[in-house]
Amino acid sequence: MKTFSCIFPVALVICLSLQASAQVTNLIVNGSSTSFTMTSGDTIHWEYDIPTGQTAIGEVWLDVNDNQVIDQSTDKNIFLFPQTDGDPSGEGGPPDVDGVANGHVVLIFPVGLAPQKYILKFTHNNAGEMVAGTILPLPSPDFTISGTVTPPSGYSAQYILVEASRDTGDGIFWDGLTDVNGNYTIAMLDDGNPIPWRIRVENQLPPHIVTPAETTVANGSSHTGINFTFQQAAAQVVGYLKDDNDMPIFGENVYIARVDTGPSGAVYDAQTDASGYFQIGVLASDLIGHEWWIAEPFSQERPITTHLLGYGRLPVLNSGDSIVHNLTAYKVNSSIQGQVLIDGNAPNFSIMLLATNLDSCQSFTYSDSGTGTFTMLVTDKVYNYSFDLQNLPFGYFYNKVIAHPGDTGVLIAITTTSVKEREPGIPDQFALKQNYPNPFNPRTTIDYDLASASYVQLSIFNVLGNDVMQLVHQNQTAGKYTVSLDASTLPSGIYFYRLTVVGNGRSFSSMKKMILMK
Repeated sequence: MKTFSCIFPVALVICLSLQASAQVTNLIVNGSSTSFTMTSGDTIHWEYDIPTGQTAIGEVWLDVNDNQVIDQSTDKNIFLFPQTDGDPSGEGGPPDVDGVANGHVVLIFPVGLAPQKYILKFTHNNAGEMVAGTILPLPSPDFTISGTVTPPSGYSAQYILVEASRDTGDGIFWDGLTDVNGNYTIAMLDDGNPIPWRIRVENQLPPHIVTPAETTVANGSSHTGINFTFQQAAAQVVGYLKDDNDMPIFGENVYIARVDTGPSGAVYDAQTDASGYFQIGVLASDLIGHEWWIAEPFSQERPITTHLLGYGRLPVLNSGDSIVHNLTAYKVNSSIQGQVLIDGNAPNFSIMLLATNLDSCQSFTYSDSGTGTFTMLVTDKVYNYSFDLQNLPFGYFYNKVIAHPGDTGVLIAITTTSVKEREPGIPDQFALKQNYPNPFNPRTTIDYDLASASYVQLSIFNVLGNDVMQLVHQNQTAGKYTVSLDASTLPSGIYFYRLTVVGNGRSFSSMKKMILMK
């Protein structure tokens, strides 16, 4: 089942009023309260009444038996989304385009639904209305995307939803549905946008895993053979995503990522259902003795406003495991304020900051591009937040900072570093060298070798094991490198530096001790 949260990308906690008489009334779709007909890609216009400021649950069903009522044994629920009266941006679902909390909700938006019989339903407190409709095929599509979806054993190959969309935030999408043999065709109009399409299977059949997760194709021409296969999971992670009042959050993505690869490597995700439940499968090939983390994703299009993102750590996953891990999206009730400086000066660009408690939650914000000041929204139910910076240019590093709800004047000092190849040639093996000089005050150099192109992390830790500085955090080609470290912002003492390398099926980790004497 797909949700409109991938079209209007901010998840919402469903906190519906418990008024017994509150419900959705006067539902009209494309001018009709009984049935509508439109062509794929046309604009849909729905409106309905709801208690002022309240949230309705919207559902789109495939009317498989074409009887204009929802039969859960045969019909297929493909969309699930919230819509709130007066919300012009769309918190987890489509917006109310009039933007006024007036008890009347309106949406006008183009939809590339696949040709089929549908039922559109809106409810509030389990009471509402529905309208049946028909989506007609495009009479003259500019191009098509086609392929085959192979379902898991025992599952029907029919009515699997395949979608073409972009990472542009414009919400434009085109859908196709599989036939009894798993074949699908997405018929599209050419909008002239050069950005490629992302093709994905939107149905979830957890804990099975769709491979590939997505395929990217160029716009402006037809494509065939875009195939997908559901594979059996060797392990799974299940749980519920709720807020701190135990209210479920539905239609939100939850992902797990292996700690040695991070978001650029072994990642699996799923969407929560109406109860907040998620089920994420993992392939056997990724069960290689590493721990994982679990989280809600963050992005610039999804600013923190009312709730933090659930976050946590998972143990090593082994074949046959079924790990239960619930996530809490805490309500915002406090903040941390501070400033980011580069070599003591305000930066001339905005910097993304993450504030993470590894056992519970995560928040993020952006610093002011002129002053470097920031306000991080947090909850006082969690005390320690570790700050990380996400979009620093090459050659910048920073001290790790731990801050607490209500803190002001938090300073995150960024300094420039020099990372360069110290000599030509490709080494035979990975290596981390002893820093020189050692002891040092306050500058030293660290050499390391990369036997192949890799994702590289070089970090500094204090004797308590806290990550106090990141020197390298990027992809690098094979070669022999040297890093210049300025530790003038650190106190005297014993420190450790660790090199972690992942890439091309190889990994390497090494740690050494150094002494800062001022």
